[in-house]
Amino acid sequence: MTTAMSTQALERKIDQLRQRFSGRLSVAARNLTSGAAVLVDADQVYPTASTIKIAILVEVFAQAEAGNFDLGRRVRVSDANLVGGSGVLRDLQDGADLSVRDLGTLMMTVSDNTATNLLIDLVGGVAVVNRRMQQDLGLGSVQLHTRIDFDKIGDDVRRFAEACPADLMKLMELLLRGEVVSGAVSGRVVDVMRKQQFMEFVPRYLRVTPWADELKISPRLSVADKPGFLPGTAVDAGALFLPEGVTIAFSVMAHESKDLGQCTSQRRLSPAASSAAGW
Repeated sequence: MTTAMSTQALERKIDQLRQRFSGRLSVAARNLTSGAAVLVDADQVYPTASTIKIAILVEVFAQAEAGNFDLGRRVRVSDANLVGGSGVLRDLQDGADLSVRDLGTLMMTVSDNTATNLLIDLVGGVAVVNRRMQQDLGLGSVQLHTRIDFDKIGDDVRRFAEACPADLMKLMELLLRGEVVSGAVSGRVVDVMRKQQFMEFVPRYLRVTPWADELKISPRLSVADKPGFLPGTAVDAGALFLPEGVTIAFSVMAHESKDLGQCTSQRRLSPAASSAAGW
């Protein structure tokens, strides 16, 4: 059995990892139950990669609640809309017909880039998403710069979107407290994030069973998150739901890593690292 680390011990451990890391690494996490926080270089702004899709989903659900459109509204996906990179829509036949809700689910669970661009267009563009994040929620560093256009983004991942870990963690805190637009909107965003299928980032270090409901088992913990990845950049933001009602909002951001490959293993925590999960 392991015991929880103190915040100071956890920060020291993170510092040790940062010293060995080939790039830059920052962490922000808060235990919503105890209020304890770990902030390691958390105000530094990083490229977000696909983690910015949390902000896009917030705007989609906010506008649906405001009556701008119905989540059941059908959107036709044509070949002209297709975007490369992650997702499945690019591999479907021309003319797929999906609801707004389905596009949001695809954007989050398999990080579908085509769905992402369709939703950015639906809500009114990049500036609308940024206004929600920066003006309405006070998350000044969270900024979507462009639709997904790899020619425009080029070799600088910052050209897509940026944020600091502290603001991404705060966004998760607000969602978990039901304070993003409304309790209903916040809850819908978190529910979709719970369906995440990419388990190679924070969840890979934990004993997470994504299909616990289907298997009718009670997992020790569960995760709602949205990872993002581009060569040399890895980001994850979300929430850990631990036993006894403990909830942790977190954001981990890494950039300029010499390791350009995506993590694919399902490694588990060592006993020492596992104890940090109880923090």
